[in-house]
Amino acid sequence: MVVGEVVNVSSDLVGGLVGELGKVALWLQAVGVVLIIWIVFDIVNLVLNYKRKKYLREMDKNIKRLDKKFDKLNRKLDKKR
Repeated sequence: MVVGEVVNVSSDLVGGLVGELGKVALWLQAVGVVLIIWIVFDIVNLVLNYKRKKYLREMDKNIKRLDKKFDKLNRKLDKKR
């Protein structure tokens, strides 16, 4: 009789322990999914920012080049006056 109760108690304990571990595993899985999604969005954001910075650098070079041309043209016009 005592052996039967010990077996029943230990099986209930094991079942409860397995259930709690399952809950913890589900929480860890959910946190992992959120972390992976966050990393993916961060990588996409980095790529887009890189492309934007590259475009802005090109625009800056073009603006500086145009500014030099305007300054040169302005100097020529000033000399003619």
